[in-house]
Amino acid sequence: MKTLILAAALLASGCATITNGTEQTLNFDTQPGQVCHITRSGVALGTVGTDSQTITIQRSGDPLHVECGESVQVIEPNINAAGYTSIFWLDFGLIDFISGALWEYKL
Repeated sequence: MKTLILAAALLASGCATITNGTEQTLNFDTQPGQVCHITRSGVALGTVGTDSQTITIQRSGDPLHVECGESVQVIEPNINAAGYTSIFWLDFGLIDFISGALWEYKL
């Protein structure tokens, strides 16, 4: 019984929803005075620049669009390490996919 509980605890620790959460804080490096607008699927998530270089967003499988003046950068999400653990060892990543915790944005 103890072995079963220990094995379940080890497997559950790989769940991205538990280990990474459903939000991610991104730190941008903008030029002085530059303001960048961040959107996903046409929805404004916020701005970074003059007041703050940091934004916290919900994780998602949809790309981010970062518009700084006339420049637009697309940031594609990647499956994070805890998400791979969940896919291969737990529930095929279903819970993490639903919660968005499966994904990670890398700047």
